[in-house]
Amino acid sequence: ISLRYIAFGIGVFLVLGLIPYITSWLLTKNPVFPFYNAVFHSSYFPSNRNFDLSELGYHWGSTWDLLYKITFDTGNYLEASSGGSGFQWLLLFIPTVLLIIINKSRRRFQLLLMGVLIIIVVFHFISYLRYVFPAWVILSAAVGITSEVKFIKYILPTVLIGVVTLNLFFLTSANPGGIYTDFPLSSIESPSDNHTYLEKRMPMRNAIQLVNLLNINQKPVAIFGQPAGAGLSANVLYPNWYNVGFLRDVYSIPLGQDIINILMHPNQYNVLLKRSLRTKQDFVNALLKHGVGYIVLEQAGDVAGQQLIEQVTDEIASYGSISVRKIQEKYLYNKEILLNPDFKSIKGWDFSGEIKRDIKNHALLASVRNFAYQAVTVVPGKDYLNTVVARCEKALTLGRLQVNWNGPKGIVGTSIEEYQCAPKWTKYSMKVTAPLNATTAVVYVSGASAIPLSFKSNSFRG
Repeated sequence: ISLRYIAFGIGVFLVLGLIPYITSWLLTKNPVFPFYNAVFHSSYFPSNRNFDLSELGYHWGSTWDLLYKITFDTGNYLEASSGGSGFQWLLLFIPTVLLIIINKSRRRFQLLLMGVLIIIVVFHFISYLRYVFPAWVILSAAVGITSEVKFIKYILPTVLIGVVTLNLFFLTSANPGGIYTDFPLSSIESPSDNHTYLEKRMPMRNAIQLVNLLNINQKPVAIFGQPAGAGLSANVLYPNWYNVGFLRDVYSIPLGQDIINILMHPNQYNVLLKRSLRTKQDFVNALLKHGVGYIVLEQAGDVAGQQLIEQVTDEIASYGSISVRKIQEKYLYNKEILLNPDFKSIKGWDFSGEIKRDIKNHALLASVRNFAYQAVTVVPGKDYLNTVVARCEKALTLGRLQVNWNGPKGIVGTSIEEYQCAPKWTKYSMKVTAPLNATTAVVYVSGASAIPLSFKSNSFRG
């Protein structure tokens, strides 16, 4: 292996790994906040002591019988009871080590050593299984490639059956506080049993399934509740330490002491929200700034945050204490994107063919051959409302609402709807969503045939 590749790989790991520490430094002046605050002296945590997870029952160090302890004394290393970490390590890991040593496989040994060293280094500071999850993935790979050894192929199925059986028997041990001890194995296979059980224990999962069905454009989803959005087919936004920028925007809280107070004490959300005095439109604008398409709200009593969210959204469905919601339309489309949408001036508009102007009515006569258009910058994934006020000029014909979406490399989509025009001024609208790879929209003032229509305005709001 080239040293250059090794150095490159280490460099990539360091760059990615440093991101949370740099973020913590910028927010708190302590790169490992709240740990070692006696060294870094962040003003957001007592500077005379270091935060220590051992206060929660997790200690440090590795011993020769570590595999036995994490299997049968799991509560000392994870929020789980005995057997919660699984039996695969006792039954598969130890034979894997012996086989690698016997076969003198250098690469397999390197993989094994990497996983073991990660555990030893992390456990030197805190013996907490969540912190060594990447090491378990590496060790799983080491176990997997060892299965290629000839005689292992014959005994592996038997061992795997034993591992799966034991893990299923102790399945309810792998959860905080044993709250899922009533988990029915039938819910693994039966969709109806699965839905019923989740409705009782984790309704957030059912809400996520519905959002995935509705959110065909994969817009970001804001979850105001427990961070349990696993399985969501879109970017998830939590107003907590997972996304400080979103937290700051939706609650109108300046970066500083208040943000840290919320991160350390989530129960202060509502106190700070009441103090921020946000208007409904400001709150919605903060959601739209992040491209939010759907909101998942966990009912938490009659609190300011819940009230504000309920006032600006409509409920689509509810699952126990969880509701799936969408922003009310009256709070959307409040910003005009086009220049001179009323045609009182033609500045900003470009023309193709011969466009006639009705100066008296501030109108344009356009057809499929002679049309006007204007290009504007858009936000990918954002909703827009394209509206025209038009009438038939000489004969009944079809009009057209059209938006072409352009990306860095050209056109990436087109939104078109046709309508039958009327002799009187009539409003026609089309809701559109900018594709995720769109940067600009070209809005057309056009008919659908060679017969011209008269257009009094063309609005494009978002």
